[in-house]
Amino acid sequence: MNPLIALIIIGVVFIILVGKNKKKHIKREPSLFNENTGQIKALENELTIEQKTTYKYKKIDRIVSPAERSFLGVLNAILDDDIIILTKVRVADALTPLPTNDRSLWQRAFNSISSKHFDFVLCKSDDLSIICAVELNDKSHNNADRQDRDDFLRSACSGAGLPLIEVPAKNGYVLQEVTDLLKPYIENIATTQADISCDKCGSPMILRVSKKGSNVGRQFYGCTNYPSCRNIRDIEHKLIEL
Repeated sequence: MNPLIALIIIGVVFIILVGKNKKKHIKREPSLFNENTGQIKALENELTIEQKTTYKYKKIDRIVSPAERSFLGVLNAILDDDIIILTKVRVADALTPLPTNDRSLWQRAFNSISSKHFDFVLCKSDDLSIICAVELNDKSHNNADRQDRDDFLRSACSGAGLPLIEVPAKNGYVLQEVTDLLKPYIENIATTQADISCDKCGSPMILRVSKKGSNVGRQFYGCTNYPSCRNIRDIEHKLIEL
């Protein structure tokens, strides 16, 4: 056989074998996108129950900070029983990205909200439909990264039609001021300003309705400096027990 022809045949066979070998080594990674949930699958390897039980955790003392707990008391004071207050609600449980054929775009939009949360979300008690979200802004919101986060949340909530109420964190709150912030979104807030001053701190008092105890449904005056001042008087200016 002609040596040149033999070399050509050997070269062609070599190219064919190399091509097949490359195909054999091509391995497709499993998709991390879950078509059923529309979310990225967990990157953690599958573990047995026995392996997972080796994880160690500790209980967190409080769900909310002292400042958030104080403001929760304010919300409880001015809202009736037909409103439920939820705390530490994940933004992704209140907002969701609009459907799109671009899965990577949807996932990026979801990832932008999945690790964020609202301080409070107010819902109707009958069906837990969302009324509005409330953010308690302390000094940390003055930081540049927090401002970027706040701007993003404002834009996201505005585009989704979810009212976002921002309240500066304080040592004490005037109930009427918080009531005025919520009035555009919540009907029949029972508290109204009265021409009566608190005999302990001098702050104006507002008309409220007792929610529990033996005085359920009974009207009384409460200090607007709550929770710093918890002075109350009934309609006849006598102290009542809540």
